[in-house]
Amino acid sequence: MPHPFATVMALAEHDWDIGPAARSLGLGRDAAEAQFLRSIRQLHRWYEEGPVGQTRYLDKSESQQNAENWTAA
Repeated sequence: MPHPFATVMALAEHDWDIGPAARSLGLGRDAAEAQFLRSIRQLHRWYEEGPVGQTRYLDKSESQQNAENWTAA
């Protein structure tokens, strides 16, 4: 089976039409439909996990933090 990214790209290249996208990947329509759904779900799952590593989102802007640090010093 093609990689999920390649599968979704094939769909996009064929204007999201399952028939031509399936033929371009050498898949039958039924197998392709299952593969397309599986690929879209898998890519969604990969990218919904959020940031990787110890990335932290701040409540205050950098300017506000600098002003508070400057007044505390």
